Amino acid sequence: AVGRELLALRELAGGYEQAASPTSAALLKLFNIGGSVEVGSARFFLAYHNERETDNSVKREVFEVSGSYSFTPADKLSLMYGYAHDKLGTGNNAQQVGVTYTYSLSKRTTLYGSAAFLQNRNRAAYALNGTGYQGPAVTPGVDSRGVVAGIVHRF
Repeated sequence: AVGRELLALRELAGGYEQAASPTSAALLKLFNIGGSVEVGSARFFLAYHNERETDNSVKREVFEVSGSYSFTPADKLSLMYGYAHDKLGTGNNAQQVGVTYTYSLSKRTTLYGSAAFLQNRNRAAYALNGTGYQGPAVTPGVDSRGVVAGIVHRF
């Protein structure tokens, strides 16, 4: 008998980028890798990002883990956690947690709501993103919180 697939690798991707700095002789080197697996109605994601300037002005690693669960074909709950580690030894680390709920009204229209908390340590000044609106400037070491709700309609 043919059973339902319980565990499936859905995506695996990686990338490398190198860019010259417009203000110095340093090179920015980026490496990314990520993947996802599906277990029944759940999907789990892992990602790793490494960023380094050759003049050692930037050395950062970012680790991300997230998951989603589809209760029905129309509604899904997603959770995420991310950690940015400053490898220069200055402790400018940050971590973020977030939750998103989506409900598909139709194939073309989706309602969504999302909330997130971002903790900046020491002089870290990361901002919550996800929309075209960047919000006010982030003060180094200050935490950010955000809530967004909306509707997406695909034409």
